[in-house]
Parts: sequence; structure tokens; C-alpha cells
Amino acid sequence: GLFTSKPLLIDNTPLVIKEIKSIAELNTATLYQEVVVDSTARAAIVFAAKREIVLIVKGKVTAGIDLQKLSDSAVFVKDDSVHLTLPPAAIREVIINPSNVETFYEFGKWTNEEITLLKVSARSKLLAASAEKKLLEMAKLTNLENAALRCGEKNYTPHDFF
Repeated sequence: GLFTSKPLLIDNTPLVIKEIKSIAELNTATLYQEVVVDSTARAAIVFAAKREIVLIVKGKVTAGIDLQKLSDSAVFVKDDSVHLTLPPAAIREVIINPSNVETFYEFGKWTNEEITLLKVSARSKLLAASAEKKLLEMAKLTNLENAALRCGEKNYTPHDFF
């Protein structure tokens, strides 16, 4: 009839891989965390009080899959099905926006370089927190590679989603 759908056929061409790669990334787990970094240093004048600073830094760590790493052999097309072998999940990025850095306490003058070193320390703390909270393991569990295992080994076709 006029309104019946035609079977969906996917051509096995490099275009499929290029389109998948254009998506670039699939973030499957995210950690939002607040960390505290502090520092003390000598004052510029010998008998002056020491300088102190405490920053509260809110950051985000994402883990997921880099789809840029898909190779031609990672995509298998048969009839109306596409099978992907995905790269392993990895920590994708650690984001600290300047607007999410709060000076909790400051005594004395601090240079931009010293503040930048504290932000680098905050980044390290965010990475440590992501490891402690097993962010990468969560990303692997929610990875599309494992979705089929959790869904009873079903082979999905485009008809399952559209």
C-alpha cells in the first residue's frame, strides 16, 4: 500500500564510519565534585605573617568512548543491522571553569601563577575523586558494548529504535 514502510537497507560504505566518527564522543558517566585546595607560603617581608589561601573548586570529570578511534574494521553491516566494536571507555575530560572557583580564605598577595598551580592541584584531586568513586568502571558498565549483555544478548536493528 501507499503507507507501508519499505525495508531499511544500510549500505556498507565508508560513509557509515565517517558519520559515526563525526559524533566524536560518547560520554557514559559523569562526576560532579567540589574539592578544596589550599596553600601557605612565606611573606615577601622577612618578619611578616605567612600568606595563606583556600580555594573551593567545583569541577566535572567525564568518562566515555572516543568514537574517533573507530577503525573501518570496527563496523560490520549486514542487511539492516550495524554491529560496532567500540573502543574501551576512558576518562575523557576534567573541566574546571573559572566561574566555579571560589576563594574561601585569602591572606596576603598571590600571583596568577600560584593560583594556576592550585587549580592544577584541584584537577589532580578531581581525578583522584573519580578513581575513588570508580567513574571509569561505571562508564564501562554503562558502555554500549555491555548493553547487549544486560538486555539478554539481543541483536538490535534500526527497527528497534525507530
